[in-house]
Parts: sequence; structure tokens; C-alpha cells
Amino acid sequence: MRDSSVHRSSVLSLLLLYLMVGLVSAQVRTVTGTVTSEEGEPLPGVSVVIHGTTKETITDDNGYYSIDISGPDAILEFSFAGLTTQAITAGMLSVIDIVLIPGLTNEVVVTGYALQRKQDLNGSVGIVKHEELIQMPLGNVTQQLQGCVAGVTVTQDSRPGKAAKVRIRGFGSYQNNDPLYILDGIPATDINTINPGDIESITILKDAGAASIYGVRASNGVVVVTTRKGQQGMKVNYNMY
Repeated sequence: MRDSSVHRSSVLSLLLLYLMVGLVSAQVRTVTGTVTSEEGEPLPGVSVVIHGTTKETITDDNGYYSIDISGPDAILEFSFAGLTTQAITAGMLSVIDIVLIPGLTNEVVVTGYALQRKQDLNGSVGIVKHEELIQMPLGNVTQQLQGCVAGVTVTQDSRPGKAAKVRIRGFGSYQNNDPLYILDGIPATDINTINPGDIESITILKDAGAASIYGVRASNGVVVVTTRKGQQGMKVNYNMY
């Protein structure tokens, strides 16, 4: 009888142990961390989603996030426009820090007053990044555009005080064939007064679909200029020719 009671107590102990393990594995816990760029800068607005669910949070201005998960098998997906999405299994970790790197598949295009992924666009779009512009030691932005985007023609004007002419959709009129320039969301008549070093990127909308955003002014194409913004940390570049 004694051996039988000992056996029962052992079985009950094992059952209780399995039950406790199951409860611990299903226990909800909080995972926190920071999302940064390759340069170590915090990334605000990064989406953090538990894979297979609709539970989501985003990082704050300091790149910090906090999300509740259940079980060690939860997979956290980190995504941000223009950067490569990363998926991490939480396991038993309570702090997960992530570094997101640039991704070619999510290239961001400035169209109108919004940001879109280039792969989601149907129209003809050309993008010139800051690194491409500064490779050409020329005096103004329009001259630097020469040869950067297929289908865009830049004609130099040797007369004093005259800027180069940009033609996106050819010569459709005998009067004015200049494209519409948009500088940080504001229409502009000329971009040659801008320091090329201050430009983050240039998006060129080449097809007639741009008229749905800007109206008849976009009949000759649109050049959308986005200038560089201040960022945390200090970096000084000096170029001399």
C-alpha cells in the first residue's frame, strides 16, 4: 500500500509539473527593445508585428518599442519603408534590439504629397539620389541631372545667366516645355538656386499620370525635389574641386 501511494504521488507530481510548464509557456510577457539604422540612429515609426496575428506596435521617437507576446515561439517582424524587413523568434528573450539595413525592394518614391514604394507604381518614374548628384562637380542641379535618368534630356545654354533646359516629355508646345518643379511639396519655377549638397533625392514623374496629382501644370512632367533634413548626431563633409 505504501508503494502504491508513493507511486500515485509521483504521478501527480509529474502531472503538476507538466501543467506548470504549460502554464509558464503560455504566460504572456513583455518584450522591449530599440530599432536603429546602420549608422546607429534610432528609427521612429518602425512597425513591429507578431507574425500570424494582427497585434502590432510602432517605435517611438527614440526607436523604442514594447509588445506583449505569449510563448517562446512568437515571431516578431520589423518593417519600415525603404528598409529590409527582419523576423526574429522571441524565444525566452525579454529585450530584442534590431538594426535595419536598406533594402532595394522597398525603394521609396515621393509622388505628390505622399510616399510610395516604387514597386507599387504603374507609371514611369525616375529617381536620382544624393550620392549620384554629388558625383558630378557641376554648378547647378539641372546640369547634374544630365544622363542620370533615361528619357530626360538636359540641354546646356551657353548664354550668360541662362540655366540648362530640362525636357521630360519632349517638345509638346511652341511656348513653354519646362517641367513643373516641386520643392518639398511647394511648386517652384527654378531649382538652380538650391545647393546640390542640400538635396536628399529627386523624383521625376515622366508620364501623363502626374496630371492626376498636379493638374495641367504637369503636362511637361514633374521634378519633385526633397531636401535633406536635420538628424541626430553631427557629420561634416568637405568637398573641394
